[in-house]
Formats: sequence, C-alpha cells, structure tokens
Amino acid sequence: MFINIHTHKKDETNLHILNILANYGDVDFNTIPYFSIGLHPWHVNSNFNTIIKKIEEIALHKKCLAIGEIGLDKLHKNTWTDQNKALEKQIIIAIKLKKPIIFHCVKCYSELAQLLSKIKPKIPLIFHAFNENIQVAKMFKNFDSYFSFGHLLLNSNTKAYKNFHLISPNSIFFETDEANIDIKEIYLQASKINGMSVEQWEQQIEKNFSKIFKL
Repeated sequence: MFINIHTHKKDETNLHILNILANYGDVDFNTIPYFSIGLHPWHVNSNFNTIIKKIEEIALHKKCLAIGEIGLDKLHKNTWTDQNKALEKQIIIAIKLKKPIIFHCVKCYSELAQLLSKIKPKIPLIFHAFNENIQVAKMFKNFDSYFSFGHLLLNSNTKAYKNFHLISPNSIFFETDEANIDIKEIYLQASKINGMSVEQWEQQIEKNFSKIFKL
C-alpha cells in the first residue's frame, strides 16, 4: 500500500493508496476515508477561538487521525501573535485527544522548538513538506518526531533532496500536499536517492504509520 500522509486532494479511485486529507471544515468528512483537522496559520484571525472550538468537536470523529496542519509561518507576520496562541491551543487539544500533529512551519523552526520544549507533548509530531537541513531535524530529537517529504524531493537543488538520506527511514513519511503528482512518484524518487526499493519503502512507511496511528 502507498500511504499519502498529507494531501489536499480527494482520491477515492485507488484502493491501494491511503490518503489523509487535510480538512478545514469545508469538506464533508463523512465522504472521505480519513482526515486531519486543524487551523492553518494562514487562516488565523481574531476569531480563532471560535474556530478552534469547532475543530476540537470535529476531531472527535473516528475518521480524524491527526490534528493539522497547524503551525507557524513568518511570511504572515501580521498574525504572528495570534498564530502562537492558536497553535498552543491546538497542541493542547492534540495532547488531550492523543492524536498526532501535522505541522506547517515556515522560517520559524526555532520558535516552534521553543514552544514544544515548553509544552513537552508526548505524542507523535509530523513536520510536513520538510525542506531543511539535518541540524533543524535534530532540534526535535527529544520528541517523537517524523519528517514528511513531498514534491521537493523531485528537485535535486532542494534541501529536501540533499538531506533526505540523513533522516532515518524510521522517521519518514511521504505526501503530495497540493501538488498534482502521484504519491508513487515520491516513493520512486526516495528509492533512487537512498537505494531502498519501492517495496521496501512501502513496508517501511506502513510500519511507521502503524506505529503512530491507531485504526
């Protein structure tokens, strides 16, 4: 089975692909196999408390496997204070519900690491679209951390491509996010980079998935 840990595109045509669809409340979760729910930092506004309350209610659904994507984004500095408040509240919800978190983080890994060190969550943390060096990954070594790779793995000029082989396969997931690609392309590229076969990657990602998600 090919597992797509994070996508914004609904796929009901391939029974051999398990997708976790990012849901911000605008998708009927009763029509999709599994989903994650969270307030994306781009969408944070002064009404975030009301939105997060609704998210917590939806997160109780049996098909909701994770809280996310949530996080911090310095490209949206006008909501920076509210981003931090909204993120902390959602991390607390994830801890309460014992669900993994899927993080969105842009230019603020140090700030995220500081917040996590303060809260000390003992739940799996998935850093989606990871495109940083190994030093950034090591910032989260004291947590149950995983790093998800997507279309940037197809570009040899990216940090994702250059540092992929330095991340333990035990801590890796694959995703398509919003890209118009097949998740199988990511598996194939991972195989080309580190020498593991596609079949070995299938087994490894299934093992990682089974470890942190309780279906």
